[in-house]
Amino acid sequence: MLTDLQATCWDRNMADSLSIAQSVLPHLLEHVARGPQWIRSYGFYAERIGMKAEQGGLAIGMAMHTIGAACVLAKVPVIPIHYVERADGEWRGIFESEYAEKCYVLSHWNLLATSSRVHVYTEANLGSVAKALNTVIPAHLQSLSTPKQLWRFLIYNESSPGVTWLHRALPAYEASIELARTRKNAP
Repeated sequence: MLTDLQATCWDRNMADSLSIAQSVLPHLLEHVARGPQWIRSYGFYAERIGMKAEQGGLAIGMAMHTIGAACVLAKVPVIPIHYVERADGEWRGIFESEYAEKCYVLSHWNLLATSSRVHVYTEANLGSVAKALNTVIPAHLQSLSTPKQLWRFLIYNESSPGVTWLHRALPAYEASIELARTRKNAP
């Protein structure tokens, strides 16, 4: 059973999650720019924006889900998958609680996780994510009421004929992994 605080966080509308995501994004990007060893907890980011770690973790989780969607829109590996973890180190259950995400996103988990871990994020990548979060989503997708509905949009809606927004991003993630392999095998 959800506590009152958890129920409030799960019921957050897109505007709330987007606002929190916009507040936390600069802190997340600061750590991403430092490199893949800068993994931090949901509570860490909650504290960065003035929330209590114990109480803000769920709200930050929803915000990170929104940031992840912005990454897909920008065709940048999904930053929160690698750079954000639970304080206890346990599995986060990402994409498991919602049917569409479980069927259509979780099936690409290895690709998403690996690309997030090995990608060398550039200033241009981080700028593209910020633009998607701060401009594209508010202008075109804020009518979706929750981050989960935003992900459903990415799963079911086409960016071009026959290609969903999610499937549009997957080749970029594969290319990122291939580039990492090339760098690793370079003399």
